[in-house]
Amino acid sequence: MTNLRKKNLSPGWYPFSERDAQLAMQKFEKEYIKIQDSLSFDINKVNCIIVPHAGWEFSGFCSYCAFKKAQSIARQNNQKVEKIVLFGGHLGFSEKSIVLNYQKLETPFGFLDVDTDLINDFKGIFSSVDETEFFSDNTIEVNLPFIKYFFPDVKVIALYPPLQEAVSIAKFFSDRIDNGFVIASSDLTHYGPNYGFTPEGTGPRAYLWACNNDQIIIDAILNLDYDSIENIAGKHHNSCSPNAIIAALAFAKYKSSIKAYKVYKTSSYELFPSASFVGYLSAIA
Repeated sequence: MTNLRKKNLSPGWYPFSERDAQLAMQKFEKEYIKIQDSLSFDINKVNCIIVPHAGWEFSGFCSYCAFKKAQSIARQNNQKVEKIVLFGGHLGFSEKSIVLNYQKLETPFGFLDVDTDLINDFKGIFSSVDETEFFSDNTIEVNLPFIKYFFPDVKVIALYPPLQEAVSIAKFFSDRIDNGFVIASSDLTHYGPNYGFTPEGTGPRAYLWACNNDQIIIDAILNLDYDSIENIAGKHHNSCSPNAIIAALAFAKYKSSIKAYKVYKTSSYELFPSASFVGYLSAIA
């Protein structure tokens, strides 16, 4: 019997029907066309992308831009994309990896196939637990439809890496994946009373402060400086998922990437300027 992962998030995170998801993609494409000429990067092979993980209403376009650019670069350079590893966030230090140990993962565009052989290899080396229906986290699921939409035939490995093993996990996958890339799922500064973080009060001045705070970790990301990410995130509270970022940047460095490029940067504040808001980045290396 096939082991399927069904949708686990509540309605509202992203469109659940194929029709509604397709309409969302068409809307994103119209916006992407307006900025695509500015997205010229010196990359001939995609090794990693970084995307946010809020509901699509807030960060879906930001994610779309990175996936679209990754597809474009791969096609232009005849890069085979046969495997994608998606690193989920929200996992701290000294926790085991959480692995989506299924045969297929549901999306509005159909099921993604899972590389079960590679997952078994991973579980033979790293301590891990399997995701169950009782575990609910948005960082992986909201990005699965983008993978299926842009890379429909790819095999996926999805997991949440712990901080202390992020670099080792990156090395594991870099040794085993040639035709593919990895994805880090992370948002940036969570600012405001909803998050218990208001060092600059509220209002426009607070938003500018948060943008500058985001830039600290963005600079490290663009330099592929994975060694500094944990300290930066801990000091400045500008990433909810440094574990995923570290794993993706380390993978890119192992695959000889020299730098990363910012694809798109935005914030929920730009849609709804409330006292509490979150920053979003998409990047590619």
